[in-house]
Amino acid sequence: LYRAMTMAGVTSTVGTSPFTDGRKISSFARTAVSRVASAGLMNGFANGSFQPHGPATRAQAAVVVARLLHLMGKV
Repeated sequence: LYRAMTMAGVTSTVGTSPFTDGRKISSFARTAVSRVASAGLMNGFANGSFQPHGPATRAQAAVVVARLLHLMGKV
């Protein structure tokens, strides 16, 4: 997702994780997750968590793709 976002020219900032369970995000993925969250593609859950080791549903994936397409100006 981060690579697709970058290739599409969507910019974002990197910072500390906005998620309450940010320390559970694998070190190799922290920058990408931070940038994807900064761009508004992924917001996490209502309780402030990201749940990096939890399953993602088709509905969640569809929302992320729709947000990316919107940022790219495709919808």
